[in-house]
Amino acid sequence: MTRHKIKQRAVVAAEGTEPSAVRYARVSSKEQELGYSIAAQEELLQPYGARLRLSIEQEFVDVETAKTTGRPGFAAMVAYLRGHPACRVVLVERPIVYTGISRITSPLTN
Repeated sequence: MTRHKIKQRAVVAAEGTEPSAVRYARVSSKEQELGYSIAAQEELLQPYGARLRLSIEQEFVDVETAKTTGRPGFAAMVAYLRGHPACRVVLVERPIVYTGISRITSPLTN
């Protein structure tokens, strides 16, 4: 079995300043049922950002249900990042959930 490692990139800012970041949290109604709430994500991301000495400039949230489409929080985050070129770090906490074996194996076989 092939294992893939994700490299963590160093965050560099001008001397004497903290690198800036935004935080993005998203949850569907199904994930909320499993206890994976916006608050739970924020509880994980806040200390992680502090440990990296990131200055969180903005926070963006999307709560999706089966009745709504689109991700307005994500769109707002992209617009913010386009308008703030010095901010290039996005903190996101998402579980990797696969619904079928083909989604697990396809990255390994391509």
